[in-house]
Amino acid sequence: MATLVLVPLVGGTGGWVGGAAVILRAIFSRDLFHVAADHAADFLESLVDRPVRAEESDPRVLRAALGGPLPETGVAARLVLDELVERAGPGIVASQSPRYFGFVVGGSIPASLVADWMAAAWDQNAGGYLLSPASGVLWTSPGFVESVGVCRGSC
Repeated sequence: MATLVLVPLVGGTGGWVGGAAVILRAIFSRDLFHVAADHAADFLESLVDRPVRAEESDPRVLRAALGGPLPETGVAARLVLDELVERAGPGIVASQSPRYFGFVVGGSIPASLVADWMAAAWDQNAGGYLLSPASGVLWTSPGFVESVGVCRGSC
């Protein structure tokens, strides 16, 4: 079995060795991200009318829907996403709903949700400036430090 090694071309045209750019374009399909955004928007729009409680709370039922062995071969990302939404949906609590009076667990608002998506898409390591200059600057910016309470009195 051949192994594809992704090696960035340093100082080159920004391409990848081994035709990996074509593979990456196929993996990171915009259509998949649009479908995920549609699933998320459908859920958030349902908060007005849907019950706050989970439709299903029996762990045996949820395990049957979400558990089981992994497939022996790869599965299309769209199928994985659609099945996740379908199978997990009944066990999801509408904690973002204005009718939710439970634990204080936070809630996603559009700005924080899309910022989280961007953070996940960028997949930066904030452990050092060279790994992500933007993260290094952000972690030391006064507004960010104050907003999250990082380094109180020690930075």
